[in-house]
Amino acid sequence: SKGITSSREIQWCCETNIIFKALSCDTVPHFTTIAAFVSSSSVQIAQLFEQVLLVCHQQGLLGNELFAIDWKASPGLQNVV
Repeated sequence: SKGITSSREIQWCCETNIIFKALSCDTVPHFTTIAAFVSSSSVQIAQLFEQVLLVCHQQGLLGNELFAIDWKASPGLQNVV
């Protein structure tokens, strides 16, 4: 929700942001490690993201109007579920 997509930004946040510190167990992975993980796991990440969106939809947490993935607008989830 913060719009942080750069592996260098994620590394910096792991050093400075309390939420990132908690999620990373107070470790600071190198940005190349983050980039390699994302590159090698893109299919699994997409599948997990889809599952998270569906659970959020089932719980009524989405507005069902518009969401964007990779800067491409898509219709709301009411047409998917």
